[in-house]
Amino acid sequence: MGADDLDWKGWLVIAGLIVAFLIMGADKVGPDIVFSVLLTFFVACGVLTVNQAAAGYANSGLLTVIFLYLVSEGIYQTGGLESLVIRLLGRSRSPWWALVRMMIPAMILSAFLNNTPVVALLTPILISWARRSGVPVKKLLMPLSIASVLGGTCTLIGTSTNLVISGAQATRYEKLKKFDDVKFRIFDIAPYGVPYAIWGFLFVIMTQRWLLPGNSSRFARDLLLALRVRRGSVSAGKTVLDAKLCSLHGARLLGIFRGGAWIWSPLPDEVLVEGDTLYFSGEFDQVEFCGQELDLELVSHVSEDTAALDDMVLAGAGAASGGTYNKLVQVTVSPISPLIGMTIAKAAGNLRALDVAVLGVQRGATRTDGLFNDITLVAKDVLLLDAGKAAELESTEFTAAFTDIHPLKDGLNKQFIVGFRVLAGTLANKTVSGAGLRGIPGLSALALDRQGDPQQRAVIQQGDTLWLGADQDGTTFLSKFPGLQLVQQDEVDKLKVPLVYQGMATAVVGARSWLVGQTVAEARFRGKFKAAVVGLQREGVHAPLCAASTVIQAGDVLLLAGHENWAKKNINDTAFVMLNDVPSSSPPKRNRALVAMFLGLGMVLTQIIPAPPWSQAS
Repeated sequence: MGADDLDWKGWLVIAGLIVAFLIMGADKVGPDIVFSVLLTFFVACGVLTVNQAAAGYANSGLLTVIFLYLVSEGIYQTGGLESLVIRLLGRSRSPWWALVRMMIPAMILSAFLNNTPVVALLTPILISWARRSGVPVKKLLMPLSIASVLGGTCTLIGTSTNLVISGAQATRYEKLKKFDDVKFRIFDIAPYGVPYAIWGFLFVIMTQRWLLPGNSSRFARDLLLALRVRRGSVSAGKTVLDAKLCSLHGARLLGIFRGGAWIWSPLPDEVLVEGDTLYFSGEFDQVEFCGQELDLELVSHVSEDTAALDDMVLAGAGAASGGTYNKLVQVTVSPISPLIGMTIAKAAGNLRALDVAVLGVQRGATRTDGLFNDITLVAKDVLLLDAGKAAELESTEFTAAFTDIHPLKDGLNKQFIVGFRVLAGTLANKTVSGAGLRGIPGLSALALDRQGDPQQRAVIQQGDTLWLGADQDGTTFLSKFPGLQLVQQDEVDKLKVPLVYQGMATAVVGARSWLVGQTVAEARFRGKFKAAVVGLQREGVHAPLCAASTVIQAGDVLLLAGHENWAKKNINDTAFVMLNDVPSSSPPKRNRALVAMFLGLGMVLTQIIPAPPWSQAS
């Protein structure tokens, strides 16, 4: 049939499909709405009859897909699989073995659940597990997607495509009266799908060394970085071996600077003492994670030459993460930079004028490792800088000194300070690192509060309060973390918002807001806004949120728990200058986890157990 043979209905269908694809390409309207409207339009124009339009909804495969999405989303929303998955993953520091332990559970889950909720469920768990195990996250996320696709090919309900094809086959074979072949059973495609999945699994495992990214960070690989053993650190008194500094992934301990003298390539039995400055080569992400886990503080060229080891108080830079930063920026020394030929010590005035501090310098074959301040800068040196509030990255002075300016990540100044109470269960009697709360993107552990006594402790106990710095994604992750509950959960419960409709929102306090100068308690958020303040973001302040004493200031960013559409409902309130709902922040419905799991199991059984003869149409 040529173009000349098409009637007006054919051209209308072509035009309708083009418009539909353009609308979906703009990512403004979902495909379900687009195609539903298009189907209605075709019926109204007489292209399709009502019976033809409704025939697709009677397809058993489509109905199964719909129920599969509902059951999978239910299991995801209740967090029913999180504890099981965490146990299956275990702990491994080998990228090869980590892939094996990750892909097998993902493939098994994906064989019986839809791929999307499986990936959504496993991604945050996988990031935490990878950091805890010292395995590059980038080596795991792409194989996770591959594993979910491979697992979906093993059973009838593993992917929606199989179900749609099964429904089409049933319709066709019923017309041909081949009733014995009408319907696929759940494992009919397993003889083909399982070998394919095994082959794909082996291919990923055998080629991961060459095909998967190895560098786990956005930073230059071979940086010279420094950490200090602060006063009262849990690492003081440990040997290099006990602190696991001999087997770091993505970083290597070069030496220890102690009392004005160097200990190069320290032996495993070397004991760490307060005031030691440890110099590493490697990736910043890995060295920062090491510092968080061992209670070491980051060292810049400014703090490198100071002998003062002031206690890190909670209102300062953070009790667990050590020396913190405002904004990390990676730069290259310009060929015309005025810093060329200077040591970093002599360039201190220039750097101070730009409001930056050197946190890392890329090493080179011709450069001798040593103190930051002794390094002589040359053109094309790659530096990792901590940019302060006054740093203007686009100013003439800054661009004259540096090129290839790349802002990388914000520090605690851009994070909410949120408190979580430790419940009975999986977190009790574990370290913060062992619980999987270290090294997660957008998350920093600040302090552990036990019976009103904020201090650094090695082991978490039931009833402890963890004060954490987290961005929006980190807060969402924590709100769904098994064994943690918001400190303000009692206030959230008093809102009487059904759990299924709960969510979080951010609100920026305006300069003329009536909230300025009031404490959180005096503002009566629950009564006036039907929300509870659960977190606070304020420039330069990293203190726990206390409703009775925390005074609201202009520019504060409040993290609120309430209705999932709270920001939309309060968009015109003059107390705030900017409101945003936090996506995917609904808390897990753990009290419905068993119900969701049984529904999922029941759906699988309906595909395995044949229907009784009396239920089949004659």
